Amino acid sequence: MSEYKPLQAVAYELLRDMIQDGKFAFDTIYSETKLASQFSISRTPVRDALIRLKNEHYIDILPNRGFCLHLPTREDILSGYHVRTAIECHCAALLAREKDMPRAAETLRRMQAALDAQRAIYASEDMDLRAFWKWDVEFHALLIAYPGVQEFQRQYDAYMHFFMAHYVKSYRSDGRDKTTLDEHGRLMEALLAGDEAAALSAVRRHMDETLAITLHNMEAQTQDTPTCKRP
Repeated sequence: MSEYKPLQAVAYELLRDMIQDGKFAFDTIYSETKLASQFSISRTPVRDALIRLKNEHYIDILPNRGFCLHLPTREDILSGYHVRTAIECHCAALLAREKDMPRAAETLRRMQAALDAQRAIYASEDMDLRAFWKWDVEFHALLIAYPGVQEFQRQYDAYMHFFMAHYVKSYRSDGRDKTTLDEHGRLMEALLAGDEAAALSAVRRHMDETLAITLHNMEAQTQDTPTCKRP
């Protein structure tokens, strides 16, 4: 028996997935009414989903006009960096400390599987950057979920996507894909060894490198801020 989901949750997941899959452009205004019709869902759950996406900094709602993608600012990126670093350092230290406990061992197994999937995508001739990114998200999501603190996940979700929008197109050309694999590998080694200090160092290095490349590419790609226009 399939799990029932409220229409608001269905609309939210559809819209979030479309955003993450690059189905929306930064310089376009989208219609709530048209999306409701496209999803065969009434406008109320779509509106509720849009409000949630606005609160998570995915979109900006334009009164009486529609919505457009939220273009992250430098302040957004820095806020996300501090939130992610604080949360992931706590989770990594806890996971390293409890590595031999059954739930910790299962989390580590799934994180290793996500890393292996990333490595397989990297090794392919025609690398799928969005698939690589999704396994990257899964790797971090498993770490964040380990303590079982829902607020961690909420805060993390509100900022994680900022670190994709500005560098996914140049991810391979600037070598970030390879360094990401190396950084994830170092973190896994520390976690499997139960080395809290090494795990914390690996997280901080990964976050610092991610921040640097994100800010660099943001500045390169947003010199001319796009203006929203109707589709």
